[in-house]
Amino acid sequence: MSDSNKNVYLDDRIVTIYANKTKLYEPEVTLFAAIKDEVAGQPIFDIGIGTGRTTPFLRELSQDYLGCDYSEKMTRYCQQLYPGVKFATVDARNMKEYRDGQFAFVIFSFNGIDSVPPDDRLAIIKECHRVLKPGGLFAFSSHNIEKPVYGAFHLSNIEFTLHPIRLAREFQKYFTGWGHHLKNRKHEVFTPDYTVRNDNAHNYTLMHYYISKANQVKQLQSFGFEEVRIIDRKGAWTDATTPDTTSSWIYYLARKRRA
Repeated sequence: MSDSNKNVYLDDRIVTIYANKTKLYEPEVTLFAAIKDEVAGQPIFDIGIGTGRTTPFLRELSQDYLGCDYSEKMTRYCQQLYPGVKFATVDARNMKEYRDGQFAFVIFSFNGIDSVPPDDRLAIIKECHRVLKPGGLFAFSSHNIEKPVYGAFHLSNIEFTLHPIRLAREFQKYFTGWGHHLKNRKHEVFTPDYTVRNDNAHNYTLMHYYISKANQVKQLQSFGFEEVRIIDRKGAWTDATTPDTTSSWIYYLARKRRA
């Protein structure tokens, strides 16, 4: 799962797609407003930066900023876009380059944490906990298991149009997605606590982890996080007991226990 996903993010076409995304999502607006006073001027670690979408917004909170990604093409792009800002190519499953308690705020945005196998995902949470100072904040987004996911064969994957050339391209993309899914579906996993799905991201080329709010909260608590808060896809605060079948992904904000 992890190697195939990483290969996607090394594709120049994917870098171009992410480079066109420059705005915050609604949950991130809510999140940054909630933490700005606490993390102002403090060390911030931005994991899974892609093409630096969150970089300028986080640097408004603190100039003590470090961004990283496991795709060297992504970090190289960011370094060119933001000269003078610190970036590194790092695998979040093993961040031995950074000391215990080094950061006040760690964020892994846009479901990047869901792109590795389940055990590796737990390793990332453990590492994020380690590099946070006692009382530090950890934020990330994750796919919501409660929202139905359309498969590769669903006709909603076709954007119907009266323009014949565009429609032909839509059908070409649709059937290409079939091929990607038939290749990847053998890697799908379904358990009582989480699933690993071949969803429609980049036309069914990726495998992603899905979890419920309640199970994600329990998972964070098992690693020593507390005060877990949740933001839905529309940017509203919610809780683990409120059903949510509309948010494709959800943000979590948790605090490392104070010493």
